[in-house]
Amino acid sequence: MCTATYLWVAMMIVRTLTPLELPRYRDHLLRLGADDRRLRFGFPIPNERIVDFVDRLSPLDTRILVHSGPDLEVIGAAQVSVASWDAVEFAFSVEAPYRGRGVATALFDRALLWARNRRIRRAYVQCLAENYAMRRIARKAGMAISTETGESEGTLCIPAATPMTLLNELTTENVGLLDAAVKANRMKINAFTAWLSTPLAVE
Repeated sequence: MCTATYLWVAMMIVRTLTPLELPRYRDHLLRLGADDRRLRFGFPIPNERIVDFVDRLSPLDTRILVHSGPDLEVIGAAQVSVASWDAVEFAFSVEAPYRGRGVATALFDRALLWARNRRIRRAYVQCLAENYAMRRIARKAGMAISTETGESEGTLCIPAATPMTLLNELTTENVGLLDAAVKANRMKINAFTAWLSTPLAVE
């Protein structure tokens, strides 16, 4: 891995995806292999179902928190869905080349911080019992795990927000926005440079 790539992975910056950026989340899910999709959704899911799934997401009851690559591609995501007035459900996905580097843990921690600062009192994770990675991360976060008929559910009581958790989220989000702006500007500069170096067509 090159140094530049290592730096953006190591920093584990997580930010909120804007509604206009949902296609980046869709593309991330579409890049998941068949088995990874099954573990993420609990059943095999084709491309068209993923497209429909993302199209139906509403910013009123869903937040997507992401860790992005150097070209703003989503390589890991936490989907936070409102289950009731005081509870949310988490779902996570990390592309295969970036697993084992703490991306999922960073997403989990950020999702918990988001929920905590909005007076959410309970968080749930549902996954297939064979999804050992997700169960390990949930257990590490303090979730109580129960397994029945091939499915596992993790439950966590979330403590109340504090001034420090509010400041932590504000700082984290600002860092994420700055990171996205820097990457977007670099992409524009690279595209402009490539355009300048394109030879003119001669009639």
